[in-house]
Amino acid sequence: MAGGGNWEFQMYVNSRKNSYVHNGQLHIKPTLTSDEIGEAAVLNGGTYEMWGGGPADSCTNNAFYGCSRQSNGVNIINPIQSARLRTAESFSFKYGRVEVRARLPRGDWMWPAIWMMPKDNAYGTWPASGEIDIMESRGNTGKGGVSSVGSTMHWGPGWNQNAWPLTHAEYTAPVGDFASSFHTYGLYWDEHVMYTYVDNDSNRVLYVNTSKSFFDRATSSGLDWTTNPWMYSEAKNAPFDQEFYLLLNVAVGGVSGYFPDAPNKPWSDASGHAALDFWQQKSKWYPTWTAAGDQAQMSVDWVKVYAIEDDSVVVDVPAVPVAPVASSTGLSAVSSTGAAPTIILPTLLPVPTNTSSAITSTTPTTIKETTTTSTDLTTVIVAAVVAAFGGCIVGAGVVFGTLRYLEKRSKAVLLQLVVRIWNQRRRRVKITVRNRVVIILLRLRRLIKLCILE
Repeated sequence: MAGGGNWEFQMYVNSRKNSYVHNGQLHIKPTLTSDEIGEAAVLNGGTYEMWGGGPADSCTNNAFYGCSRQSNGVNIINPIQSARLRTAESFSFKYGRVEVRARLPRGDWMWPAIWMMPKDNAYGTWPASGEIDIMESRGNTGKGGVSSVGSTMHWGPGWNQNAWPLTHAEYTAPVGDFASSFHTYGLYWDEHVMYTYVDNDSNRVLYVNTSKSFFDRATSSGLDWTTNPWMYSEAKNAPFDQEFYLLLNVAVGGVSGYFPDAPNKPWSDASGHAALDFWQQKSKWYPTWTAAGDQAQMSVDWVKVYAIEDDSVVVDVPAVPVAPVASSTGLSAVSSTGAAPTIILPTLLPVPTNTSSAITSTTPTTIKETTTTSTDLTTVIVAAVVAAFGGCIVGAGVVFGTLRYLEKRSKAVLLQLVVRIWNQRRRRVKITVRNRVVIILLRLRRLIKLCILE
């Protein structure tokens, strides 16, 4: 019920009326709290507790009275119920590409978002450790409404020193709006650049070159900062050099300024009882929700995350719909039909320092192979053998003869490994040169063990 620090008007609940899977798609739908506890309890004399009695029911944010609220006629219980799905405890990554295909909700004062937060606040509390808003929009019609989306990066020493205006951009649909059909919202992220886009990589919304430190970016833009939370980091792109997790949600209202004060706005951000003002003018905004029907919700077709390709042997496996599981993706919801949405969150392998090449695409299977000289590979293996098994005396001819044999066999072994993993997991597989070293070392280790036993 904390409202994300923005005193938004919704509470996030675990209810299938607010988050569910139907026809293979995930839906997040705002509803009225009065439908559950009655309008009288929302306005005065009611109490809403979210502490829960078990791990699955525990409240996730006690800030800003987020786990328990009482209504007293002025301060009311959050009048809207909605859902936020996050992978904070199940999936996070650093560097790669994220794509979410979704249809945005239509309805006044709805606030859909696809965004990312740091797994660990390595540089301090928000926004020192960063925030990546891939997509935000408003459900209202007209300028700045559901026909537009925005992307933002939040960063700064403290909540009152948030330099997000320096890394913010918006995009307006050339035709129609984003509630009428599905669109793909993407993020590309490596240590040198971050950018968001709509539908395809060339249709970019926000582009940020992260080769310049964010502290220098702020001070060179005239911000008078005396504290640099990233001063001890060697990464120029700090705080965006850490693992982040994904969030999908639909908020409603709030007093952060995201919905600018205007004559048709049911509340003022300066009001001390904004939620009450919003509720009292329900007759003005709620009809836009009911008129929208099934479009008064955010519908997600799929979520995909790709690792960055390096100069390695790479196998591109066509994307296969994978039913989300709460323990592995954190994005599952109970289905009214038994179907599951196509949400693919493949395990990301360690990303190399070379991030200049492009992301692999889900095209038919192709194999790209790096040329590694026998001398380089032999040097690495011999060094490892000497370090690990220096006590074993093996004839030089046997060692190098075995190395040459295994060098020739490594490609066949790798291809067999790829086929086995492909058949078992049906996901994107990445085989690096290090795998060749590991495979050869395993066989050398077996050989040297025999030597020791003898």
